[in-house]
Amino acid sequence: MKQAAFHSPDLHMHSVYSDGTDTPRALLQRVRAAGLDIFALTDHDTAQGCAAVRALLEPGDAAFVEGIEFSCQDGEGKYHVLGYGFDAEKPSIRAAADFAHHTRILKMLNRFGYLARRFGFTFTEEERSQLLALKNPGKPHFVDMMLKKGYVKTKMEGFEAFSGCPDTEPTLSPEEELPERAKSALTAFNENFRYWRDGQDAQEVESWAREDYAAMKDILPIWTENRGYSTELACELYETESFVSVRGMYYSFTGGAHPNTMYTAWNFDLESGSFVEPGFLAADTQAFQEAVAEEIIRQALKKMVR
Repeated sequence: MKQAAFHSPDLHMHSVYSDGTDTPRALLQRVRAAGLDIFALTDHDTAQGCAAVRALLEPGDAAFVEGIEFSCQDGEGKYHVLGYGFDAEKPSIRAAADFAHHTRILKMLNRFGYLARRFGFTFTEEERSQLLALKNPGKPHFVDMMLKKGYVKTKMEGFEAFSGCPDTEPTLSPEEELPERAKSALTAFNENFRYWRDGQDAQEVESWAREDYAAMKDILPIWTENRGYSTELACELYETESFVSVRGMYYSFTGGAHPNTMYTAWNFDLESGSFVEPGFLAADTQAFQEAVAEEIIRQALKKMVR
């Protein structure tokens, strides 16, 4: 970003990755037509659209800043906090976005219940699944569904329908919210994680990182100046109806240009109620290779701009 001053900025935009109406390509076309010289995409609780916009930029386009609009809440109330210029791939950022997305899905479930209780508005399982499958569903998506079903006549009427909604996560008890096998899986995961956290592998990594940090302070003190030793553990979830896999990313910074990252994974079979070792998954070599290839292609296609 070479320009020292900007005269036509817009640093708060949404796309179809949250509750906006424009695809990244359409949004970029609007930016060009408006003559902006700097812009940011700040979708609700996700930065996925930023990568799509970045891939579409051409020489001469306006300066682009990655952004996100986090939904936050504390004892004083609810807030939307805008963030700019961060590393979207950093485990702590990804974990925060994943948590925000999970909370958003719970809010959507709560809204289905509210609309049914308050107005008698009902939706089929297919309609519910379509909304929950969106990247980051929100009120605008609900309003579109309500208009389509004839429950409301205008978008304003649709938004007003939520005026009395507490907009919190479902108030089900843990016993009601989780099926039996999910509770057993959660218990097993917690026990397995504690075993890993207190085990030799994790302890060795942390010990090595601390030694590395101490050595850096002596050899290249400028690398660690005003930078404390830090560690994080973020997790990514992959799940099907019968299988859950959690990838743990142990991230430590000890100064210098790059952090240290160690990956571990826990695979849990919901049918048998037991953990599965990677060797078991790869027992059928050909089937395993085909499955890995299909997953790589799926993830690549997901990241491509359509």
